[in-house]
Amino acid sequence: MAEVVYGRWYLNKYFKSAKRFRYFQSMSFAIAQGIVLIYFFFQYMYGGGEWSLVVISLYLFMTAIVISVIVYHFVIKRRMPPKAIMFSEECIFLLNYRNQLMRIPHGKIKCYDFEYINQKIHLKLYFKENIIGSKEFIPVADREFIERLFEYLKSKEIPRRGMPMIENL
Repeated sequence: MAEVVYGRWYLNKYFKSAKRFRYFQSMSFAIAQGIVLIYFFFQYMYGGGEWSLVVISLYLFMTAIVISVIVYHFVIKRRMPPKAIMFSEECIFLLNYRNQLMRIPHGKIKCYDFEYINQKIHLKLYFKENIIGSKEFIPVADREFIERLFEYLKSKEIPRRGMPMIENL
């Protein structure tokens, strides 16, 4: 295996909260439809409402569950931040949400960018080829990790987005 530059895994302590928040985002429509279903059912039982409203709201509730599961599986889950990250001489290792170890060689990294959003630093890596698209790590809160990451990316001469390469200066 490659020699490790930054010897410990950076475990993303915000991974579980991000996962719960994104799951709630996808299920919010189904929850709203469930409340409407319960309302129409009780209105039918005690207030003499129409049975067709209960059937329609049941159909919408089931449809909302199917749509939210599809959205969660195909859209939201793929944008999850990695659980952990480690640097080596030849590549960057990522541990993704499925516990798969992804190896990203330096030659495939085009540039990187940092953003400061809601008191958290976000790192985006952009790739020359479309391997996994733009990968976002959220949040990078460890000061030591941030300093080592800057040193690491500069030592590999990976440019920051919008900045020229070192050779071109």
